[in-house]
Amino acid sequence: MLTVAEEYLLLTAGAPDETATAPVVDLPSDRLGIKFAMSGATLMELAIRDRIETDVDELWVQDPSPTGETSVDPGLVKLLEHSKRNGGRSPIVDTIRELDVINSYQLALDSLQSRGVVSERTERILLVFPIKSLVVTDIGVWRGVRKRIHDVLFAGEIPDPRDACLLSLLDATKKFRRVVKPERVQEAIEQTKRYSSLDLVGRNVAIHVTGMINSFSKYGDVI
Repeated sequence: MLTVAEEYLLLTAGAPDETATAPVVDLPSDRLGIKFAMSGATLMELAIRDRIETDVDELWVQDPSPTGETSVDPGLVKLLEHSKRNGGRSPIVDTIRELDVINSYQLALDSLQSRGVVSERTERILLVFPIKSLVVTDIGVWRGVRKRIHDVLFAGEIPDPRDACLLSLLDATKKFRRVVKPERVQEAIEQTKRYSSLDLVGRNVAIHVTGMINSFSKYGDVI
C-alpha cells in the first residue's frame, strides 16, 4: 500500500481529464507550503499506522517500532529524537517544521521510483538541451487513487482515514484543480469541508498544516 505522501504526489500529477499517458510529478518541492504538506503527510501516515497519537495541539509516539516504509521511518526516527528532548510530547506545528530536515518529498519520490510507479524521463529541447522529469509509469495505480478520491467527493462514499488525509492536503494546498475538472473544484472544496467535522485519524495534523500554509501565504506564494 502506498503512503499518504506517495498518493498525494500521484494525485497532483497530470491533469484532471486523466488523458495523459505519462503524468508528470511536478509539485514545486522548494515551496514552503508543499514542504509543510509533505511533512504533515508523514505524520498522518504514522497516525494511521498507530505509531503516533495526537490531541488538538500536541503529538507523541505511542509505538516506536518501524513501519517498514522507507519514506516514513526516517520521520519516526526524527520524532523519537525530538520527543526525548521534549518530555515525550511535542507541539504539532513544531514537529512539522522539525521534519523538514528529512525531506519527506524526496523520500516519497524515491519510494515511488523503487516501487516502479514513477520513473525518470529525459527529453531534449532543440535536440540538444536535456530536460529531466519524473513521470507516472503505472497508470493503473494513478487512476485507482484518483477514482477513490472522486468516489468520496462525488459518489457519496464516506472517506476512510487515508482518504480524509488526502482530501485535507489537496484542500490545504489548493490542488483540487489538478484532480477534478474546473467546474467541480468548488464542489470538491465544499464536500471536503463537510467531512472536516468527522473524528478521523490525521485531522489534528491537517488543521495545523492548513493553518501554517494560510499563515505564510500572506507573504507570498508558498504552494
